[in-house]
Amino acid sequence: ILQFLYPRDLLTMTGINKATRKILLCKANRRFWTSALAKLRHLPPCPPHLSEPHYVALIFGGNCMVSSLFTPSR
Repeated sequence: ILQFLYPRDLLTMTGINKATRKILLCKANRRFWTSALAKLRHLPPCPPHLSEPHYVALIFGGNCMVSSLFTPSR
């Protein structure tokens, strides 16, 4: 089933529970992420310095990794 999902779906599944997250983020299961990314032909390839799950989180995740740099500290 995992091989038929899209990147955003896999990313959502990493939040189900710790066991599912561990399975999906295991390097042995990289093929699921690669397969999911291949479905979106408009995306540039995953940069070599990022893992596929990190790349998907960067694109589809709801958290901005830069905004915290500009937020004034309290």
